[in-house]
Amino acid sequence: MSTAIFKDKLQPLTNIGIWLPIILVEICIAAVGSLLPIKEMLIILISTPLVCYLLAKPLHAYILTILLLPLWELTLGGVGNVGGQIDIRYTQIVAAIAILSWFFNGLITKKLSFEKNILYFPIALFVGWIMLSLVWSLSFYMGFRDLLLTFNGVIIFFLTINTVKDEETLNIVLKAWVVTGLLCALIGMVELITTTIPNVKQLTTGTIEHWGPSVRLSGFRENPHRFGFLLNACLMIALTQLITSKSKKYTIFLVLCIFNILVVLTNIMSRSTWVGCIAGIICCSFYSKRLAKACLISGLVVIVLFLALAPDALQHAVIERFKGIMNPMETRSIIGRSSVWDAGIKMFMDNPLIGVGIGSFPLLSDAYGSVFLDAAHNVYIHLLSSFGLIGFTIFLFLFFTIAASIAKGFKYISNEGHKLVLLGISLGLAIFFIQGIVVIFKFIELEFWALLGLIMAALNVYMPQDEKMHVGSSSTYKSPPG
Repeated sequence: MSTAIFKDKLQPLTNIGIWLPIILVEICIAAVGSLLPIKEMLIILISTPLVCYLLAKPLHAYILTILLLPLWELTLGGVGNVGGQIDIRYTQIVAAIAILSWFFNGLITKKLSFEKNILYFPIALFVGWIMLSLVWSLSFYMGFRDLLLTFNGVIIFFLTINTVKDEETLNIVLKAWVVTGLLCALIGMVELITTTIPNVKQLTTGTIEHWGPSVRLSGFRENPHRFGFLLNACLMIALTQLITSKSKKYTIFLVLCIFNILVVLTNIMSRSTWVGCIAGIICCSFYSKRLAKACLISGLVVIVLFLALAPDALQHAVIERFKGIMNPMETRSIIGRSSVWDAGIKMFMDNPLIGVGIGSFPLLSDAYGSVFLDAAHNVYIHLLSSFGLIGFTIFLFLFFTIAASIAKGFKYISNEGHKLVLLGISLGLAIFFIQGIVVIFKFIELEFWALLGLIMAALNVYMPQDEKMHVGSSSTYKSPPG
């Protein structure tokens, strides 16, 4: 893939105005770094040139944020959550740099603009109610942590809309999502070879371990569901890119990406991920015969290779997991999750109007007969239990505004290639709501907000000018000169 596609269209780096905020940031970094241990200080020193570059290149900073989504678990303190701390993740740091870069460059070039969008109001209501629920939350710390993560996602949404303003930039970002899918697949391949295949041979027949020596691909995360959602979203985008691609080299690259993603998805052993993937592929197939053909061929190749090359123990484990889709009520997962769902529903019944507040579910789970979990293992029960009928109603307002905007896009966009692009992104987002039926999602996931922003950006780019007022607007607030 040519590096020319990542060429930024900003002013030359020699512009002294660019370097003034960068110098200030370096001074702040040095001041903070002087108080840190050697390890953290070395990280800061090594990364300073990259930070300076990203501050001068907003689009590159945004793309790097997308590429780091598979590495969400990496924090300044190591990997995963650190008890009693608000973890700072590298993805969050790059996202913060991206928003600063966009803001500073807009001010310096006197081109700072804010794209209007129909989702701003429902998102403001949704986040506002979440923030208000801190008042009655049982733990300010846990609620504030989730609130910060939600804010982080909303920033990514805002940054996407205000970064992706033309078709050229949209195509670059779509390619970045495909590369992200390939990175996910490569991480999954490493885990498959180093962890899954050795451990699956030690399993008792007919069982799948969730913790300990895991056999489920999760991108080295605690669980595979969020990893599977990101893979599914990248797959939907890659499939539609395959049909619209006019470059032979890019087509070959897409085929390799799709193949690797399907291999990892086959071995991920997350039933919700499989259901989301199958639902997305079926929708793609109904929309386009070429997509149906590409999906069928890719799926058959992966299945044949899996049956030919995968160890018998791994085949047995995957088949056992897949049987659970056919008979979900007989699986241990449903039996375990039913107690969590019951606890969430009881919390809602006890606090029907406003819920128990953000971050309160894990503190109340034991009292309501559930195991300790961050949320109710169902995104809709989570909304009801944490934010009550008021919060759930605001969510429905947001959901139907999104759906209406996408429907208008398909109605008014005349170019079939553009419709396919919109279809791929929309299906990636739809899988979030499908998997959310049985998975712990809390709307703090950056992938959700990035995809939502990408949908609205695509609508703004592809919609006829006279119809843009329904989904967004090209009219902007610009910073005054001088």
